[in-house]
Amino acid sequence: MKRIIALFLFTAITLGSMAQDPDQIGKIHEKLGQYFQYNPIESIYLITDKEVYKPGETLWFNGFTGQLDKQGLAQSGQDINVALYDTSGKPVVGDVYRISNGLASGDIILPITLVPGEYALAAHTPAMQHGDEAFIKLIFIDPMDKNEVIARVESAPKFLVPGANNLVELSLAELSGDAFSSNRIKYELLEQDQVLLKGKLKTGPGGKLRINLEIPEKEYSQPVVLHITDKNLNFSRTFPVNTEKLNVQFYAEGGNFVAGTPLKVGYQVTNAWGQPVDITAEILSEDAGTVMQTKTLVPGFGVFPLQAQAGVQYKLHVTSDRGSGQKFELPAFQTNGFVCSIPKTDDEFIYANLVFTDGQSHTINLLATRGNQLFWASEMKVDGAVRAKIPKENFPQGLCLLAAFDEAGKPIGERMLYIEKGQSLNMELETSTNSVTTGKPFTLTIKTIPRSGNPAPGIASVSVSAGMKNLDPTAPFSPCFEVNNFLESKIPGLGQLTERGTLPEHSLNYLLICNRFRNFSWPDVLAFDPENLSANPTGNWLSGVVLDRNNHPVGNAKVSLVNAGNAQIMTITTDENGHFIFQGIASDEQANYVIKAIDAAGNDQLTISYERGFGDKLQRQIQQFMTQQSLTERPLPDARFFADNTGLFSEIRKTSSPEPKKNESYKQMLSSGSSLMDAIKTIKPYTLDGDKIIFPGGQNSLLAQDGALIVIDGQKMGTSSSVLNSMSPNDVESINVSTSPMDILRYTGLNSVGLIEINTKRGEIVSEPVAPTENLYRDAYRISRDFAQTMLEPGNKDQTTLYWNPAITFDETGTATLQIPTNNVTGSFQIEVIGIDEQGRIGKALQNIQIEK
Repeated sequence: MKRIIALFLFTAITLGSMAQDPDQIGKIHEKLGQYFQYNPIESIYLITDKEVYKPGETLWFNGFTGQLDKQGLAQSGQDINVALYDTSGKPVVGDVYRISNGLASGDIILPITLVPGEYALAAHTPAMQHGDEAFIKLIFIDPMDKNEVIARVESAPKFLVPGANNLVELSLAELSGDAFSSNRIKYELLEQDQVLLKGKLKTGPGGKLRINLEIPEKEYSQPVVLHITDKNLNFSRTFPVNTEKLNVQFYAEGGNFVAGTPLKVGYQVTNAWGQPVDITAEILSEDAGTVMQTKTLVPGFGVFPLQAQAGVQYKLHVTSDRGSGQKFELPAFQTNGFVCSIPKTDDEFIYANLVFTDGQSHTINLLATRGNQLFWASEMKVDGAVRAKIPKENFPQGLCLLAAFDEAGKPIGERMLYIEKGQSLNMELETSTNSVTTGKPFTLTIKTIPRSGNPAPGIASVSVSAGMKNLDPTAPFSPCFEVNNFLESKIPGLGQLTERGTLPEHSLNYLLICNRFRNFSWPDVLAFDPENLSANPTGNWLSGVVLDRNNHPVGNAKVSLVNAGNAQIMTITTDENGHFIFQGIASDEQANYVIKAIDAAGNDQLTISYERGFGDKLQRQIQQFMTQQSLTERPLPDARFFADNTGLFSEIRKTSSPEPKKNESYKQMLSSGSSLMDAIKTIKPYTLDGDKIIFPGGQNSLLAQDGALIVIDGQKMGTSSSVLNSMSPNDVESINVSTSPMDILRYTGLNSVGLIEINTKRGEIVSEPVAPTENLYRDAYRISRDFAQTMLEPGNKDQTTLYWNPAITFDETGTATLQIPTNNVTGSFQIEVIGIDEQGRIGKALQNIQIEK
């Protein structure tokens, strides 16, 4: 507390204001400490040896963890959960690993039966309460079939224009590079489950395929998806539509929309999938027409200055081709209020303009914080307007928050900003040769060059892998770990904003107007009560509110949770607000329970509005992430890589299907290339609820309506029908549809909607890896295997990851030297190094090396 008072006195003199009783600042800081003790805001960043894996391979990862209130690596506990999830957000394989000094490393042995497609690798800690706190990364599972046909988009519009000729040109080739020829390629363009276009095409010379996507003229709710299928070809591509409905959210600098004073207004633009959208627009006034022009600074984020008039309605009118004509009303501007803006920063100071538009004298407390850390504070009197000159000396590099409070301690405005002090590492990679012959090692030297200060010992993760690596090699580790991971909305293209390896304060501070700290608000902090932790649950839980027919909360209602498996009953009574909570119910266990509510008068005609536990929130976050990643195409091998490494590719032998029986007419549909959805409908009619398949009479007994469970080759794939759209009908051997509870119970609890079992024509896969025999657990934690030892296992002689080490150390000069082995695989290999030194400075470096016969 003495430190706070001393700091407070110094800054008060700097501002030319008189220091008063510091108790209010002390109370706010105490509340902040209590809140972050129980609600740490954490950052996780996972590095994997590559992004494309064959079923049965080992996925190697290294995890870095940090906290908002600390510099460098930090952790709130000892556990980190890392798992691979399917598109529906259900875990496929994963485990609990131990964190030490902010680092966690491990491996995941991927099942040999893993269905090809897109997956999410996600990591979270037990302290996390919100799904958006987890780190999520896109992973592709590809069996690398020798018979696969590769589709590449040669030219396509950025977005489709309804009623116009939207020409898409693709090239189709076999892995050998030879052009693929077919006269029965089927295509289908979908908006959700509605078919907009469908037909058959033949390839032209050189395997060229031209498709004219002339879609109906209307407003679209979301992007459309093109599916192209043929034998050994299953390709999908998402296209935005220029009449697609956009979402715009506005932010006032300082948090308050106030008329009569210059104000910067930020805005975010996304589509229905949450993907950022670039636009140009004009700001309209109902009185004066066009006030100004504006455009997004980076995809999805824009800022414009505005001195609004009281009582006047303003609108943003989109003028770009994307979203043309759409209008969005700005929030109403207050006649009087408080404005906090940051006109500039320099090497020594942050300049803050503080304005009360009522012209009266106000006493405020101004605090600069990051997490529970208080860097600067002052109580001051503001007579109309004042410019505060805040010294940056005690600020760390990274995000911080400037917040103002009135005399009663109520928050009245805040401004997030970024401080750049050059505290990052620039790593240089040197190899003993630019190319090396297979079987011979090469030397890798890593030199760390800090942008400020002297080199220091540290630690780094190193991977060397072939091709098909780094979906976004420009994404810098440091800005993602220190900036994006703490924001409510990630800023795209941070790698392109960097200047000489650092983020420019001016540009980033403009963009931060359009953002907030993730899962943080001053009202939550000030209302936090450490003695009433039931109001702040952690871990898994099932909670909600009981409502009557008029949607009014029902207090003192009895809520019973029945476990259908063992008939165990848990009962709880709602509080005066109708709220209840059952601790310890994981998301994947909720289908095993039935819940009922009855009020004090015996009325059971009540409804339950559910709040979700962390597991369910994470599932929804993964579903949203996978939707947002729909524009990301799988990295593909080139013809040279295939020709030089034919041993890497498996020949998946398709078994011939017997003649369909009379009651198996759906197989005729599959052989003709009809969609799986259509084939299922011939077996049993259904309706769609969003992307969930609902069979007549089906009803889930918990958490409202769910969809039929989809199981592929014995693996549960969740209830999202999107997994069926990614499968080629030619790969399906048989389909079984059942609504029998006995069938459903083979896979899950009381999901009474239905079951869809699909068996594929998998055939045998070459070089099936041998499962490791060593003990993989210590003290209940999954421990990482030794990478070098796994390379000696049968089937790993052609591993496309040559080297993986999650923890090489730098010496006192900031240098490390390694010997990297090679194997039989040739081609361009990427070296990726991510490191951190003892002073918390972090950096990333990439380099390629060629391996030849």
